[in-house]
Amino acid sequence: MALKETLLVVDDDEMNRNMLSRRLERSGFDVGVARDGDEALRMVSERSFDLILLDQTMPRRSGSEVLTELRKLHSASDLPVIMVTAVAESARVAEALDCGANDYVTKPIDFTVTLARIRAQLS
Repeated sequence: MALKETLLVVDDDEMNRNMLSRRLERSGFDVGVARDGDEALRMVSERSFDLILLDQTMPRRSGSEVLTELRKLHSASDLPVIMVTAVAESARVAEALDCGANDYVTKPIDFTVTLARIRAQLS
């Protein structure tokens, strides 16, 4: 039996974290959750993930700041990161892509599109 891919969902909003992680688990993924960037960086240092869904707007550290730290240790092909943002501003999207994001999705999340983007990054 093939091992499940392991995803990390990083979002400061508990409702968003729980909803997305449950839907991903039902879609066959093993899912870890982090409530902020510091917790996400700690988790990534302790275990391996196949992909991270990273909220752009969080207290203390933005998703772009967390991504900059992640990219010091993991390349975009080694650890794909999809930014999740309610901010549809092109400047924030461009900032995330410049920091090394593989892709982005906007909130409210269209789960069908998000799942397709996750699968594209994992293949």
